[in-house]
Amino acid sequence: MKSKEKVTFTAHGLGSMDYIDPLLVARMLGAETCKIVTGYAAGGEGEPAMMRGEISAEFMSWSQARRMVEAGEARVVMFNSDKPIKGYEDVPLLPNLVGEEYKTLIDLLLFLVVFNRPYAGPPDIPADRIKILREAFEKSWHDPELVKQAEKIGLTIL
Repeated sequence: MKSKEKVTFTAHGLGSMDYIDPLLVARMLGAETCKIVTGYAAGGEGEPAMMRGEISAEFMSWSQARRMVEAGEARVVMFNSDKPIKGYEDVPLLPNLVGEEYKTLIDLLLFLVVFNRPYAGPPDIPADRIKILREAFEKSWHDPELVKQAEKIGLTIL
């Protein structure tokens, strides 16, 4: 927040969430030193760029960042979450850092974090197969063994 130099972030391109997120968060936090560097391809090009010092930070999923944090290659600055992450309770949460005037925007960003990875298939999937797939997902989310395995590798099942 107090940096005299611009804090640089990667982005796949204009309009992508990794372009929009840092701009919105910087605005909400009152930081005027945010710069987005576009042209990094999807699939993890931002992580090596951060390691090489080409960028300062990156917005990424916790499952993606956790590996780097646990390897000592990165540090969590804040979470875009409405509740603390187990083992990282001292890391600030974005909703607690911004004013009440941004509550609606924060709610939208939190919704997008949860919803940003939908499962999709071709448009001609028969309705009976869609039903089977949806029921399978619903059952799996409540499967104790799956939940246990997910926790073991640091993933959260919603």
